[in-house]
Amino acid sequence: MDEESRDRWYYWSRCKLGMNRVYWVVGVLGEDAPVAEGYCTTVEDAEQAAQATCPEARPGQSYFARHRHRLKVHERRKARPMGPGGAEVRRFVYSHDYSEYDGHEYWVAYPILKVTAKRIFVGREDGPTTRQRGVRRSTGRNSSVKDQHQTWD
Repeated sequence: MDEESRDRWYYWSRCKLGMNRVYWVVGVLGEDAPVAEGYCTTVEDAEQAAQATCPEARPGQSYFARHRHRLKVHERRKARPMGPGGAEVRRFVYSHDYSEYDGHEYWVAYPILKVTAKRIFVGREDGPTTRQRGVRRSTGRNSSVKDQHQTWD
C-alpha cells in the first residue's frame, strides 16, 4: 500500500435492482469516479466481489450504489442517439360550449391522436390545457361526471 492510498477512505456498497440483479461499487469517499463496479445475481456474491476487489474497503450505505447506478444509467441514456423526430409536440383541438346547467361558457381541449388527409382523430378531453385557470372541463352536456372549475371573470 503506497502513501497516497493510505490517506484515502475506500468503501463498498451494493443495491438490489430487481429479482436476480445486484449492483455493487467500490469507491473513494469524496471522489465521483468508482474504483470498481459490477453486477451479480445475489447479494452475497456482490459483497464478495466488492471485498475481493479492494480488501481495505469498508461497507458503506446502499445510497452510494443507488446514486452511482443512477448516474451510470443517465450517462448511458445521454450517449444514445436521439430518434428521427426528437420529442413530439402534442396538439389539441378546442371546442367552445355552453353549460345549460349553470349558464357559463367554457372551452374544452381534445388531444389530436391522428391526422389523415380527410379526418382528424381526437381523444377524450383530459389534456393538460383543460386544467388551466378559467377553463371548464366537462364530458358532455348530458353526462353525470362533472369536473368543472370556477371561472375568474
